Amino acid sequence: PSFHFTIVGALLMATGLGAWFAFVEPMNAIMATWTPGAIPAEFIAVRDQWEHSHAIIALIKIGGLSALILSVLVETRRRQVDPAFVDRLR
Repeated sequence: PSFHFTIVGALLMATGLGAWFAFVEPMNAIMATWTPGAIPAEFIAVRDQWEHSHAIIALIKIGGLSALILSVLVETRRRQVDPAFVDRLR
């Protein structure tokens, strides 16, 4: 089960990175061309895509991180404690 959580976590993290390049980076390129002064006509559309994309990517990455944490917790819970190790601690 931990392997599946790891794969899901890795895929979600990669999806978040891909979404950033697909939706946020183009808006950053547009904003980089703006100069101080009057507000550009496309400001609201660019800002909305930039903000909404960041929010969705954050949710994707939270899901990925959660899956990766679950993969560690599931694997750790499945391991048995060696009685000899416990005796050495006493």
